[in-house]
Amino acid sequence: MLHSCPGTANASTHHLSARQQGSMVVAMLLLLLGLVSILGAVEVGYLYWAKRDSQKAADLAALAGAQRLSTCSADNTDNAAARGNAATDNQFGGTLAIQCGHWDPTKAGDDPAHPDQHFVAGAGPANAVRVAATMPLVPIFGITNYNGTGSTAVAANADPIAAFSVGSQLAGINASSPLNQVLTSALGTQLGLSLLSYQGIANADISLLDLVQQLPISAGTVNGVLNAPITVGDFLNAYVSALSRSPQAANIDLTFVQQQVATIAAQMGNVPIDLGTILNVDANTIDPTAALNTNVNALDILNATLLAADSRNAVALPAATVSLPGVAQVGVQLSVVEPPQIAVGGVGATAHTAQIRLALSVSVPSNPLTGNESLAQVPLYLEVAPTDATITAIQCGVQGSNGSMANEVTIKTSPGLLNAFLGSLPQGAIGNTSQSWSLIVATGKPAPLVNVNLLGLPVATLNASSSVSLTAIPAWTHTFSVDPTVPMTQQSGMTWPPPTTSQPPELGNVISSLLTSSNLQTSTTVLGGLGGLNLGPLLSGLTGVLQPVLQPLFSTLDTALVSPLLQVLGVQLGTAEVNLRAVQCNAAGPQLVY
Repeated sequence: MLHSCPGTANASTHHLSARQQGSMVVAMLLLLLGLVSILGAVEVGYLYWAKRDSQKAADLAALAGAQRLSTCSADNTDNAAARGNAATDNQFGGTLAIQCGHWDPTKAGDDPAHPDQHFVAGAGPANAVRVAATMPLVPIFGITNYNGTGSTAVAANADPIAAFSVGSQLAGINASSPLNQVLTSALGTQLGLSLLSYQGIANADISLLDLVQQLPISAGTVNGVLNAPITVGDFLNAYVSALSRSPQAANIDLTFVQQQVATIAAQMGNVPIDLGTILNVDANTIDPTAALNTNVNALDILNATLLAADSRNAVALPAATVSLPGVAQVGVQLSVVEPPQIAVGGVGATAHTAQIRLALSVSVPSNPLTGNESLAQVPLYLEVAPTDATITAIQCGVQGSNGSMANEVTIKTSPGLLNAFLGSLPQGAIGNTSQSWSLIVATGKPAPLVNVNLLGLPVATLNASSSVSLTAIPAWTHTFSVDPTVPMTQQSGMTWPPPTTSQPPELGNVISSLLTSSNLQTSTTVLGGLGGLNLGPLLSGLTGVLQPVLQPLFSTLDTALVSPLLQVLGVQLGTAEVNLRAVQCNAAGPQLVY
């Protein structure tokens, strides 16, 4: 008979219990590991959500701020629109660091860790907003230990663009205007627009982009478009096409305009021109194409095109040499009457005009009998009724006292009686229409003014340069306020005339001013290294030599041509008129750039 052993049974039971306890531990460990994984996934999801929420807040706030740059604080350390968008519109509960500044994709930013932001806080002109949004975190069960998560966004707005024209107060091109009579003789055709068509064109705007798209131009850049050669006929056909799509086309007798344009094209349709001679477009902006997405006045365009076909002037005398036996030889280049110059661009866009441009090259022989040796060679450039006009500020979305929003364009205008430069100017400076007089003078160089010869050998040379600007009234700055909801042609106050007019000075005074001006720069080269020339008597003597030579020449030009023509045309000397033609804000809208 077999008997079981109690000890053996207890051992088996204990072994089974141990195995069961071991399996529970493993199960608990697996369960705990699963819970930790779930909590980790929740934590990661929470962090991801927080990061996305802070990034969304930063993105939307930056876009709102870039759209309302006018709400930047004076020190550019905040933007009310950006802060309101994050805190109020999107209920963001974290902290915000907001800065206004300048974004330029061609330059590194002010953050060394992120130069690809291309943003410099506080730099001008302000065209972008940077927002750093930080959200505090509440760790789940203390598994993670984060103080918060942050995101940064930069939004930039395309530079606002404005278009304006500046010039003397010339009569418009209509059937009875004096300017029409000048164009009839200078251009060989008759521009007899009917009253309806003239008024319609004067009050119409055309799109530069639409105009360019109608031209036979394949250039891919703005500068390429401006420099592409076209003919007057090409331009006038594109002009009529763009005019027909103008919002004011219903007020224009387009059939009559087409007939007149066809008459003009028959006379000068093959004359080559380019847009750069008609429009001073500043393409040095973040978005150069925005300059072409601007409307300009149709009459200004027509005016500039017709006169550009005749070398930009109603009267133009090519370079010629006038010989005064025994006294001097004078090279003369003269142009009279320019149309109002048109400038399109952002802050810094400039138009320069002058109603008389006179380039003289005077050679005074030291031996009046032979004329072989030149004592003085005087390169002199004169501008009568010159004007510089420059956009100094464009503010979009400025809130007025009545709560309405307006766009503001500030233009500085510097009208003058006469600019004069003694010395050598680079080629093209004489016909300058897009740079201020001060910039042109800065490119000038001293030229040989006096040569002292002995037996045909050079003994001493005096190089000199000098500039003089005579004005009747000081430069003035005016801010145009534009209602963005009303067409420009229907708004008043878009023309700003200065208060006074004056008459040009005597040429003798100009010569004296040039040669005794504190701006006169001189240098001497003396044979054998000798120096110490006394320039005072020499310059005084040169003034006495030049006045008898230049005074009769200038007086003849003035009495025979310049004064009668300017008087008939009604050109006011010493003053200018600026017309704001367009302002384009948020052409492409604000965009996230980081």
